[in-house]
Amino acid sequence: QALGTKNHLIGKFFFSDDPQYQANFSFVGQNPYQVPGYGGFIEFHNRVLSISDTHVFNANLLNQAHFGYSRIYGPSHPEEPFSNANFGITNPLAGFPGLSNVQVLGMFSIGPTGLADQWSKTQTYEWSDMVSWTHGRHFLRFGGEMQKYLVDFNFNIYSRGQINFNTFSQFLAGTPYVTLLGNGVPDRNMRATDFAFFVQEDYRVTDSLTLNFGMRAGRTGGISETQGRLVN
Repeated sequence: QALGTKNHLIGKFFFSDDPQYQANFSFVGQNPYQVPGYGGFIEFHNRVLSISDTHVFNANLLNQAHFGYSRIYGPSHPEEPFSNANFGITNPLAGFPGLSNVQVLGMFSIGPTGLADQWSKTQTYEWSDMVSWTHGRHFLRFGGEMQKYLVDFNFNIYSRGQINFNTFSQFLAGTPYVTLLGNGVPDRNMRATDFAFFVQEDYRVTDSLTLNFGMRAGRTGGISETQGRLVN
């Protein structure tokens, strides 16, 4: 889109929404021992925006500015035909009434996987600007760019409970090998920022010889968490 005689604006936007049902669902891969009826629902929501503007100051000088944004949001939750209460199991986490995952090693797994209930959102912002200047035999370009990354996620791990039996005899006797119940703070909000600057010159010595000079300096920002909850 031309804005007057000196500006040219370009914008692009893309989006997609992809809900899915997976009959054998787990965040970490399929479980070959999972019995039918405990799949999961997962969605993928994608957004991409790009805006560029070229401004011509004169025949020798122009500026190119760019902004970009992308977001990927993916929530999921398990299929739950039964609850713990249906089988006399008490879960102290009232917000997760679904059935615990009950496994007999190497035989079968009943109930939703302990990693099915989650959501994650990844966002990226990008800004860049470049100035181009032509003067005689010189063609000079300089500018900078910055990227900001935001990754937010929430994992309710084993929030419905996990009950493991080593053998079928243990299962019939009701004596599990190990039981798990996930609790605590399930979310993290990660942040990082990168930026760089550059300068480049093309010097035309003759019609058949051009020298190119350039320098780029940047910083790859370290990862931080908005509430200081990073641990080793």
